[in-house]
Amino acid sequence: MLISIDWINDFVDLPDLKADDFYNRFTLACAEVEEVLEVGAYLQNVSVAKIVAIKKHPDADKLNLVSFETGDGVREVVCGAPNVREGLKVPYAVLGTVLPGGFKLEPKKIRGILSEGMLCSATELDLE
Repeated sequence: MLISIDWINDFVDLPDLKADDFYNRFTLACAEVEEVLEVGAYLQNVSVAKIVAIKKHPDADKLNLVSFETGDGVREVVCGAPNVREGLKVPYAVLGTVLPGGFKLEPKKIRGILSEGMLCSATELDLE
C-alpha cells in the first residue's frame, strides 16, 4: 500500500525529523516501511528560464542555440524544440539532474557545441 506523508499529516502532527528517522520510527510504531518514493525530487533542480536570444545551430538544420537567463545569469543550451521563441519562460534543468526515467543530464557536446543543461517540456518532467 502506498501512503503519502502529506496524507498522514492531515490526521496527526508529525515531528520535524529527517526522512530516515521518520521512516524508522514509523516502522517501529505502526507498520514496516518497505520502500520510500520521493515524487518530484528532481524538480528541486529545475528553475524558470526566460529565453533572451535564439540562433541557428551552425552544424544542424533542426537545432537552435538558445540563450536564456535564470537567477544565476545567462546560459546557453542546444535545443531541438520547434516552438522556442524569445521572451518565452520555460523549465530549465541544470547539469546533474536525474529526470524521470533515469536520464541524467551530463555535460555533452551536441554537434560540436557544449550544452549547459536542458530546457524541458512537461512530458520530459513527467508533469502531464
